[in-house]
Amino acid sequence: MKNNSQDIFSPGFQDLFWGTLEPDFRGFMNDLENKEVWTHKYEEFPDMFKQLADLLPHCDEVRAMKADNKTIRDFIAVLSAMPARQSLSALSWLDSQSSSETRIGWGAKIFLECADIYKNKQEDPLKLEAKAVYKRVQSISQTRLLVDLFVNEAIFGEKK
Repeated sequence: MKNNSQDIFSPGFQDLFWGTLEPDFRGFMNDLENKEVWTHKYEEFPDMFKQLADLLPHCDEVRAMKADNKTIRDFIAVLSAMPARQSLSALSWLDSQSSSETRIGWGAKIFLECADIYKNKQEDPLKLEAKAVYKRVQSISQTRLLVDLFVNEAIFGEKK
């Protein structure tokens, strides 16, 4: 994993990360976050978010899937308590920074564990947290596909 100590949860970083996307998509993300009343905002606990950002670069130091199951479960609990945008950008960052030989980054590992818990483990104590993270990723992937579908004007020519 690249050594990159930046506060990826800060409002400034979040504005940079999400600012390049279409305004309609950013509006969708605002609506999604407004529905999530259980999350904690950066402004409530800035020191905690900064400490979490400092810990992220160390994730790739634990490589074996069996060894990092507890860490993945801990991430699910933490990511579900964050606003959607911070949670999703953290998953993206974790995946992009991975140098793991398995070629499955931490973001993908966390998402796959969320999917498994949500779909297959009804009695798991992390069921609600896993569902939150899983649904966020599903929502964003489905919405991105729709945005790409309806914004792809090159094939039809310019709008009149």
